[in-house]
Amino acid sequence: MLLPALASLVLGQCPTLGTSVAVDDEDGAPAFVLEGAAWEGPYRYPRAGLGASERDRTYFYLSHRNNTVRRVGTARWTPRLPSAGRYRVETHVRYTANRSDDADHFVRDRFGRELTTSINQAAQADGPSGWLPLFEVDCNVGGCAVELRGDDGKSDEANAIRWTLLRCDAGAAPPTPVTPTPTTTGSSCSLGAGPHVLQAPARAVKDTGWTQSDAAKGVPDGRFARIDNVDPGEVLELSDFGLCEPQLPPGHVLQITRVLAEVRGKTQYMSGPYALVLALDGKGNARAALSNTTASWASVDLTADRPRWTLDDVRSVGLRVSLGRQPGGRRDSDAFIDGARVLVTVRVGTPSGLLQQPLEAQREVEVEPGSDAPNEDVDELNAQTAGCSSAVASPSLLALALLVASRRRAGR
Repeated sequence: MLLPALASLVLGQCPTLGTSVAVDDEDGAPAFVLEGAAWEGPYRYPRAGLGASERDRTYFYLSHRNNTVRRVGTARWTPRLPSAGRYRVETHVRYTANRSDDADHFVRDRFGRELTTSINQAAQADGPSGWLPLFEVDCNVGGCAVELRGDDGKSDEANAIRWTLLRCDAGAAPPTPVTPTPTTTGSSCSLGAGPHVLQAPARAVKDTGWTQSDAAKGVPDGRFARIDNVDPGEVLELSDFGLCEPQLPPGHVLQITRVLAEVRGKTQYMSGPYALVLALDGKGNARAALSNTTASWASVDLTADRPRWTLDDVRSVGLRVSLGRQPGGRRDSDAFIDGARVLVTVRVGTPSGLLQQPLEAQREVEVEPGSDAPNEDVDELNAQTAGCSSAVASPSLLALALLVASRRRAGR
């Protein structure tokens, strides 16, 4: 349903921040689509006031139909967003005791990355029926459809999804995908002018309380460092990231614009009383989270942890995995880590060319996502590039300073 505030807008223009678009099950195809034979509905609310709006009177849910079918199915909500930008995404739920306590929602952002989160739709969840937060995500005008994937035999509910505009990027070009360059310490890598992403795995690990910790080193191979029932003080630290020595064209310098540290891992539970959220940090202020029952990459953006970065700084990063929180209140969830890496976005150019290029344009370089989808907590952080400090590798500092000085003298 296109809310009244948006009815007269031309798609692609920037509306007022806080404007919302919602899609309800009663909107039908193509805005709302169900797949699978187990969906029951439309089911009418027993009384007025339980829906997402005054006109919302129905919802669907997965049913085993007296044990004749397996409760699996997909619901998809596709919005007509008025502008590219950052949106808060919410779902409307009427809590009942026989609903799913692990309803998995997915969305793909404007950069092609898939985010996932799970919510508890059962009656014992905290709070009244109503809108529940799912994501904050960067969307294109034609993107950010949300999927509810019921694949665990539970009774997921499908009603309404709402997108609320937080930041408008109308007309902004999508970031330029850059394929990461695998590297190892001691090797050289030839980098021409333009953007590049250097990638290297962790080659050292130390732990407190973990077992088989060496399995977390190197590229992911299906072997996991693990810990049972994560407690405070039990930490896995990954380090010695093997970046190459860049070989640059004559007269060119290298500028670091973004530093990501990532781990590939999973938790035993991500919802319910034993839900576990792992914390990631690089011994600075940057923090991120990992909570997913399937192995996936989780990223912490370290760029703002230093005023400027050198490649040696990146090589010495210590990426820590520790207990973040136990939102369900119970301690009985294991954690598993399969690998770690750094992804360093750099630009190569002449000192004058790098100085003339706007910083915001430099930040538009995005890492091509891996095959695994990060969870929502993590990807929300990854999408926020605003405010990250640019960093210049030490060989370029003098050249840039001299150029600035010469321009000041010329302007006198």
